[in-house]
Amino acid sequence: MASTGSSMLNPATRMYFGGRVSPRLLRSSLTAWLFLLPAFALLLMFSYYPALSALIHSFTNWTGLYPPEDFVFLDNFQELLSDRTVRTSITNMTLVMVWSLFTAVLPALLVSVMIDSL
Repeated sequence: MASTGSSMLNPATRMYFGGRVSPRLLRSSLTAWLFLLPAFALLLMFSYYPALSALIHSFTNWTGLYPPEDFVFLDNFQELLSDRTVRTSITNMTLVMVWSLFTAVLPALLVSVMIDSL
């Protein structure tokens, strides 16, 4: 069995295992990360931060106008699930989701099986 020398490894593997990497490869990697940076910043700002903020505020008694005062943990969720309107809404949403699954995915699956059997 032949040993794998450092010249046989690709540049990414050499970089991971501490081998010498060309400055050109490092420059192109840095350029790629710099182009991706605005996309990551927008994703963080408009997706992850609001979701995390909503999750944190759901465990408090925040009214939306003043800073949250008390940490109420699961009391908000218990109050929601005890409300008949919310339970009806969750039931309706589940029924619509199941109905749309069968009306959208099942015909497409049947058509693809028919095409495959040709």
